[in-house]
Amino acid sequence: MFQLMGAAYLALFTIPLVVIDLRERRLPNKITLPAIALTFVGIMLTGDWGRVGVAVICAAALFLLGTGLSFKGWLGMGDVKLLVPIGLTLGWFGWEVLAIGLGLAFFLAGGYVLVRMALQKITATSTIALGPFLLLGFWAAVIQPAWSSIAR
Repeated sequence: MFQLMGAAYLALFTIPLVVIDLRERRLPNKITLPAIALTFVGIMLTGDWGRVGVAVICAAALFLLGTGLSFKGWLGMGDVKLLVPIGLTLGWFGWEVLAIGLGLAFFLAGGYVLVRMALQKITATSTIALGPFLLLGFWAAVIQPAWSSIAR
């Protein structure tokens, strides 16, 4: 059950994060940094070192990739910091679950951008709030494995 500590924290802060990101285009450190710490502690408390290793590798890869994209101006650092607890939690359940969550998030974000561009509401140089899509993908991917781990 410890592997869900980060998910429980994100459950408390998903709506505030979405609202803040939509309004201000930022994800505050006072919410994202504790999510990282709590999620890391939670997965460490499981003692399932194989899964912990996969989760840490997934989160580190997302952090490094996200930081590189941030330097290019393609991703905000708030999104990068949100990717870490997402990577830790989904990675604990397996890289496949992480791929589903991120794939869905970027698919939905891409669809949103295409529709908004078709409606001429944004241009190719516009930015969007990515946090809501990351959280939607996270929740869609984590529900089934989380429920399975609780039901055991």
